[in-house]
Amino acid sequence: MSCLGGLKSLLITSRAADSIVESIPIDPRLTSAHFNLDLITQTFIVCLSCHHLYPYLPSDSPANCDEPFTLQCTNWRAAESAVCGTLLWIQHNLGGGHSRFIPVWKYMHQGLKSWLGCLVSRKGMEDILESEPFELPSPEAPVDDILHSKLFQELKGPSNEPFFPVPPREGRLVFSLSVDSFNPFHNKTAKQTVSSMGIWLVVLNLAQHLHYLLENMYPVGVIPADKPSTEDIYPYLELVIPELLDLWIPGVMFSWMAREPHRRLFKVMLIPMVCDMLAARQVIGLGSVTSHNFCTCCDLDIDDIDVFNRDEWPAKDLAHIRHFTHLWRDAESEKCREQIFVASGI
Repeated sequence: MSCLGGLKSLLITSRAADSIVESIPIDPRLTSAHFNLDLITQTFIVCLSCHHLYPYLPSDSPANCDEPFTLQCTNWRAAESAVCGTLLWIQHNLGGGHSRFIPVWKYMHQGLKSWLGCLVSRKGMEDILESEPFELPSPEAPVDDILHSKLFQELKGPSNEPFFPVPPREGRLVFSLSVDSFNPFHNKTAKQTVSSMGIWLVVLNLAQHLHYLLENMYPVGVIPADKPSTEDIYPYLELVIPELLDLWIPGVMFSWMAREPHRRLFKVMLIPMVCDMLAARQVIGLGSVTSHNFCTCCDLDIDDIDVFNRDEWPAKDLAHIRHFTHLWRDAESEKCREQIFVASGI
């Protein structure tokens, strides 16, 4: 508040235009409301062992709870697994004989629907989305945008109808998924051991120079602790999956747009995944690049890695993949899951 008041006093001293001076609010809450900075987010407590997520509110605390409070993680990976038991809260000494409980680690998630509503209702965004051509280029012309490729032009919607071109008064968006690890402390020295993981979506309908602007990218979340291993990434991805399914069928109707106050239905598709091979294999549930299922595109065995004829590369079988993922999910013990994973690579 003092900064805004000081700025206003400086402008008065410098004899700035009255309209400019009067437009500066003294209350910073009015400023944040003007820039729509009040995001709709949900905070979770993270178990650092199994990465199970527990909803968290600032009022949550063992001291504020009349009933027995869960200080430890009560999750178990499989039916026959032991309860995790990792501490979720630690007691922080405030001095003077006072203390309070604080979460060991927290994770913040922003809802996809609310973020998308802010994006598409932004002034000028409807014009930008509608300006992208959806006609296929000639076979001889180079494809300079993935959205204009033959594969994307032939995408099918929920009812097997063409996803493009966009029907009148509707919006059709295609997202890509990216997952990558990074050092939050920017340590450039060798053998750095700190590694967090970021997950984000990119709107491919925008012009290429707008794809990776921060205001146009959806941050699924940043996993604060060391990057999760194997299946531990799934609790974070599962937060956004239900919203993606709703945006696919039946879609989401936004009641107000910037160009004119009318309703508009948006449907969303998630394809492709854009990340390095290690992250891609973790997201889709495959083993290491040296396992028998070494390829993310086909079912060629690593013993046949010297087969260079593409016609001899067996295509992945979706029914086969679903079968083993269901076996792994429903396994009674972690040992059984490991046996399924070793045998199938899934």
